[in-house]
Amino acid sequence: MATIPRSPDNDYTAAESEIRRDFIRAATGAALRHVGSYSIDPTTLPGNIEQFIGAAQVPIGVAGPLLVHGEHAQG
Repeated sequence: MATIPRSPDNDYTAAESEIRRDFIRAATGAALRHVGSYSIDPTTLPGNIEQFIGAAQVPIGVAGPLLVHGEHAQG
Protein backbone atom coordinates (compact mmCIF):
# COMPACT_ATOMS: atom_id res chain seq x y z
CA MET A 1 0.00 0.00 0.00
CA ALA A 2 1.21 3.52 -0.77
CA THR A 3 2.08 6.02 1.93
CA ILE A 4 -0.81 8.02 3.34
CA PRO A 5 -0.53 11.67 2.23
CA ARG A 6 0.85 14.06 4.85
CA SER A 7 1.62 17.77 4.77
CA PRO A 8 5.03 18.93 6.02
CA ASP A 9 3.55 22.35 6.85
CA ASN A 10 0.09 21.83 8.38
CA ASP A 11 -1.52 18.40 8.42
CA TYR A 12 -4.63 19.55 10.30
CA THR A 13 -6.76 21.33 7.70
CA ALA A 14 -9.98 20.50 5.88
CA ALA A 15 -8.03 20.38 2.61
CA GLU A 16 -5.52 17.85 3.95
CA SER A 17 -8.27 15.63 5.35
CA GLU A 18 -9.96 15.70 1.91
CA ILE A 19 -6.69 14.64 0.26
CA ARG A 20 -6.47 11.67 2.65
CA ARG A 21 -10.14 10.73 2.06
CA ASP A 22 -9.45 10.76 -1.69
CA PHE A 23 -6.45 8.52 -1.08
CA ILE A 24 -8.54 6.07 0.96
CA ARG A 25 -11.34 6.08 -1.64
CA ALA A 26 -8.85 5.27 -4.39
CA ALA A 27 -7.12 2.56 -2.35
CA THR A 28 -10.23 0.84 -0.95
CA GLY A 29 -13.27 1.88 -2.97
CA ALA A 30 -14.95 3.04 0.26
CA ALA A 31 -17.39 5.89 -0.38
CA LEU A 32 -16.78 7.80 2.89
CA ARG A 33 -19.93 9.82 2.15
CA HIS A 34 -20.52 11.06 5.67
CA VAL A 35 -17.03 11.16 7.18
CA GLY A 36 -16.19 14.49 5.51
CA SER A 37 -19.14 16.32 7.10
CA TYR A 38 -18.05 17.38 10.55
CA SER A 39 -18.20 20.34 12.91
CA ILE A 40 -14.81 19.73 14.51
CA ASP A 41 -12.15 22.35 13.82
CA PRO A 42 -9.16 20.33 12.51
CA THR A 43 -6.74 22.95 13.86
CA THR A 44 -7.65 21.83 17.40
CA LEU A 45 -6.60 18.22 16.78
CA PRO A 46 -2.78 18.13 16.79
CA GLY A 47 -1.69 15.76 19.53
CA ASN A 48 -5.12 14.08 19.62
CA ILE A 49 -5.31 12.15 16.33
CA GLU A 50 -2.96 11.28 13.50
CA GLN A 51 -3.89 11.49 9.82
CA PHE A 52 -7.31 13.04 10.43
CA ILE A 53 -9.81 12.20 7.67
CA GLY A 54 -13.09 13.34 9.26
CA ALA A 55 -15.52 12.31 11.95
CA ALA A 56 -18.37 9.88 12.50
CA GLN A 57 -21.71 10.90 13.91
CA VAL A 58 -22.92 9.09 16.99
CA PRO A 59 -26.67 8.89 17.60
CA ILE A 60 -27.67 10.43 20.92
CA GLY A 61 -31.01 10.05 22.62
CA VAL A 62 -32.73 11.24 25.74
CA ALA A 63 -33.79 8.90 28.52
CA GLY A 64 -36.15 9.96 31.19
CA PRO A 65 -37.64 10.97 33.34
CA LEU A 66 -35.19 9.15 35.56
CA LEU A 67 -36.10 8.79 39.21
CA VAL A 68 -33.17 8.76 41.61
CA HIS A 69 -33.39 7.45 45.13
CA GLY A 70 -30.11 7.80 46.94
CA GLU A 71 -28.40 9.33 49.90
CA HIS A 72 -28.35 12.85 48.40
CA ALA A 73 -31.22 12.74 45.89
CA GLN A 74 -34.85 11.75 46.13
CA GLY A 75 -36.99 11.89 43.04
